[in-house]
Amino acid sequence: MTISYLRYSLFTKMERKRKHSFDNEPSEKKFKEDDHPDNFGSSYSSAAQRMMSKMGYAKGKGLGKNETGRVNIIEASNQRGRRGLGLKLDGLDAKPDASWEVEEEIMVRQEPDWVPKSELDMPNASEMRNWMIEADRKEFITDEYEFCEPDILDGIIKNKNVFDKLGQKEFLHARTRANPYETIRGAIFQNRAAMKMAEIDASFNYMFTNHIERDLNNPLDLLYFADICAGPGGFSEYVFWRSKWRAKGFGMTIKAEWANDFNLADYIAGTPESFDCFYGEGGYNGDGDIFKKENLIAFRKYVLENSDNKGLHFVMADGGFSVEGQENIQEILSKQLYLCQFLCALSVLRKGGHFICKVFDLFTPFSIGLVYLMYRAFDQICIFKPVTSRPANSERYLICKDLRENSGAIHDYMFNINNQINNLKRTKRDIQEIVPLSIIKESKEFFHYMFTSNNSIGARQILGLQKVARFVQNTNLTGPDHAVVRKQCLEAWKIPLIARSSPPKNDPDVQFEKLMKDSSTEWMSKNSEFFDLKALKRIKSVYDYKFTVSGGKRVFLFSLGRHNIFKWDPAEHSYPDWKRADKMNLELPRFTLIDVELLNEFKGDGRGQRKMFAVHILDAVYLGDEYVGDKAFSDRIKCCESFVKALSKPCRNDIVPIQIKSYYALTDLEKTFKSMEIRHMKPHLIKRLTYNVSSEKYFVPTGLYLVERLQEPWHLQKTRSSNKFYFYNAETKESVFEGTKDSIANVKYCISRRMLWKWDEHMGLDLLATKGDEVSIAGFYAFINEKS
Repeated sequence: MTISYLRYSLFTKMERKRKHSFDNEPSEKKFKEDDHPDNFGSSYSSAAQRMMSKMGYAKGKGLGKNETGRVNIIEASNQRGRRGLGLKLDGLDAKPDASWEVEEEIMVRQEPDWVPKSELDMPNASEMRNWMIEADRKEFITDEYEFCEPDILDGIIKNKNVFDKLGQKEFLHARTRANPYETIRGAIFQNRAAMKMAEIDASFNYMFTNHIERDLNNPLDLLYFADICAGPGGFSEYVFWRSKWRAKGFGMTIKAEWANDFNLADYIAGTPESFDCFYGEGGYNGDGDIFKKENLIAFRKYVLENSDNKGLHFVMADGGFSVEGQENIQEILSKQLYLCQFLCALSVLRKGGHFICKVFDLFTPFSIGLVYLMYRAFDQICIFKPVTSRPANSERYLICKDLRENSGAIHDYMFNINNQINNLKRTKRDIQEIVPLSIIKESKEFFHYMFTSNNSIGARQILGLQKVARFVQNTNLTGPDHAVVRKQCLEAWKIPLIARSSPPKNDPDVQFEKLMKDSSTEWMSKNSEFFDLKALKRIKSVYDYKFTVSGGKRVFLFSLGRHNIFKWDPAEHSYPDWKRADKMNLELPRFTLIDVELLNEFKGDGRGQRKMFAVHILDAVYLGDEYVGDKAFSDRIKCCESFVKALSKPCRNDIVPIQIKSYYALTDLEKTFKSMEIRHMKPHLIKRLTYNVSSEKYFVPTGLYLVERLQEPWHLQKTRSSNKFYFYNAETKESVFEGTKDSIANVKYCISRRMLWKWDEHMGLDLLATKGDEVSIAGFYAFINEKS
């Protein structure tokens, strides 16, 4: 053995020396192949031959006294990864000459293949009551041939089993090279899930992020959605990137050591500030377990209460968990997850709402029954395998379009199924069927679609598994140019071809200057003019003005994202002087610039009175990175109302509430005053006038802001005959019923001309008391009545 080893080492050293010589010597000096002692296909120098000869080497004979040494060159090791020497894997052992010659179409956009619309009426509760079948728990799917060709199911299982003993590193390396879409990864988003949603949304003509069921009469209507079982939240990051803060999201995912919670810090491409995490019973502090009926009920209640009781435009579900070592029964292990995601979606969607859910294999009667129920609940359904979903896995997505009316019976049936599954968990029994096979087969178009879909996706999976196996065998195999495929896909899905990066957290002064584009900010530093008798006489039309109740300190807030918020008090500094807003647990989208009041709100009366800090928006320049300063005053206020609704998180007591000021016409002044109440305020239970923000909250008013909502020389007047408003130009004497562009009072105009009617500390106890040029309540009432 020693001699053989020395011979091998010597050959190796001489080979390295020979190759170095060949690379540096002229071609005419290179040795011929025949010069090699054994014609092994390589040439050695005469010095090497002399050394071998001294060791007793003779052509065709081994070294050593008895010529028992190895004659042939020792082959290079075929050992891979951490398999262990001697371990052979059928179908995966090294074959350097292995090739992959199957032509594959590079698809960047797939056309959806919908199940033909069902003409059946919605099933009712009595019809479904006897559909559920209980049986012994089943833990294999090898005989589930009802909804696919036997060769497909057998082929999937057989090709999966090939990889059972392969090391993970080796498998991942081969899969990366074999999958032409692998380097798409997350692009500008946090993970691959986001890119799957981007591809699906594009393939379905953006039916999710551009939902046609949004209120077309109200362009400011929010896009309501939910992301369930989907931590860390790639789906939501994509939606927020596409829709910004105008999308309001609700999230529920399980809280467990093995699971990913929503990681809002990684939503750097979107606006996580309008994402509301709610984990079922217990609210923000719940466990998020979607299998629990209490969590399903609590989530439904919370979502409906915070979506104007209309429900959501769409629901996304991307649930999954590790099934390592049990890949062949992933469908059985995931059956309750399928069920509860479907159930949760039905509970919170509005009529016309959409649903997307990740599923895996769909071979068992239970899974097919679930899809059938969704087929009956929605106008259209589709099974879709995006190219961003690796071809070698069984993952696919159920897409459901336009929830039908009266789907409540299906929801209630699923709810009962889940309760029964939970009841049977500690037994050997389980729910095996939820829709009779006869009923499924009666729906011939549905049955044919599911059978064909399983065969088609199964065949693609088998091909994908075989390709990975071939790439394991030959580590030199390569597929299409990944960079080219990535570029084509991102362009087709309208995703920018840039690297993912966190937004810069520069000095707020620098970012503010960039945002304002070097325009003058003098109008921002101007303090509100005090409203007195002189100002009152300048009012030409009482209809030109709106008022709101003041009760705190006015400042500007500027956000660089989430809690990274700065404030500037124009009363203290005439130039923008941004200071971090410490002790203000508030979240605002990046590049939000708003004019606000900081004040204390109260709940309760007397000794039970509680105080809380609040932020009230007076006006807005930027909401997120959207400039709203050029809009009419009423439109800016509507934008702010949507903005506040998007940011609302009622389950978070730790976050400072933000809301828009309520503005009224001057003709409503008397009614507003009469709605105010005298309350005893802590700590000395002094009587103070209070203004109700809601049925529970109130604050102590300190004055009124008067905002001029039309730009001079335009004024708002009312016809005497029909009491219809019209716009009047005092210079040109022109009268029109529709406002013109030059009549719009932008944010600069409104803030710079805003007036403050400031009250004494104890205003309200003696409303008629005035001094000097101060305006009295009675005097203001008389003026308004005269001018209206």
